[in-house]
Amino acid sequence: VESRKNKLLGDYAFAAMKAKMITALANLDSIKKQEKLLDQQSALFGSEIASLKGSIVANQVGISQMTMREADSTDIEIMRAELVEEKHEIMLMLTNMLGEVPEVNLPAVEMVNWTGNPEQTYPVVISEQDIQMAHKDVDLRELEFNPNFEVQANYGRMNGGDKAGTIMVGLSIPLWASESQKPRLAGAKSAVNVAQSDQENIKRQTIERLDHLKAQIEASARKIKLLKHKVSLLGSSSGAQIREYEAGKADFTMPLKTKRDMLSVRYQLVAEHAKHIAIVSDFNRYIIQGERP
Repeated sequence: VESRKNKLLGDYAFAAMKAKMITALANLDSIKKQEKLLDQQSALFGSEIASLKGSIVANQVGISQMTMREADSTDIEIMRAELVEEKHEIMLMLTNMLGEVPEVNLPAVEMVNWTGNPEQTYPVVISEQDIQMAHKDVDLRELEFNPNFEVQANYGRMNGGDKAGTIMVGLSIPLWASESQKPRLAGAKSAVNVAQSDQENIKRQTIERLDHLKAQIEASARKIKLLKHKVSLLGSSSGAQIREYEAGKADFTMPLKTKRDMLSVRYQLVAEHAKHIAIVSDFNRYIIQGERP
């Protein structure tokens, strides 16, 4: 029973380490994509500021608009600095875990099927082993009340030189077992009740945790869908604004601003994708996949 429990603990630890690695790889991939999006944002800010400078010369806009755009552009550098800090931390984590920062394409991470049965989860099955071990201890304590049998056999020559053999059968009854073993047996039975109570608490906590993670996964999926729709709408709006600008019906800053808004939404979308993978990985680590050990 103890060996089976240790095997389960090892598998559970491996599942947790796997989830941690997948999350780190997803976040690193997200940061790399976000850095590219910030480069595009910075380029758009540069184009917009250059356009505003021309408008200022032509007395079409005030200098305050250009100052505001320059102030907004500093946010890009602040975000870039935060990404560099986060990237450094993730790379150190991966190096510590794997000995290097692997250049891999993260495969799709799907949520494993869970029917709501806590008996499919590592924490509950591990606690079940504690109950079995407590029952075994009760069995051992009960055996202390039983009599002990002893058999001894000897073979050799007697003093006269004749060959002879002796067999002795003994029976010992633990007369003081009632006083010495009853408290230990009561303690062992109490340990069974404690292990069973602990398992009920673990069941409730595990179900609560998995239900919460499942709700987070569903909410994240909805956010991803909405962000993709918003990117599509902004893309259509940007195309229309460019055509209006080419027809002389709109200012050049409008399509630039729309493109920047679209990049901001894509920035959020990339981050949400990484968050979704992290939540799914956290959910999956609790579930025993395949046959139970």
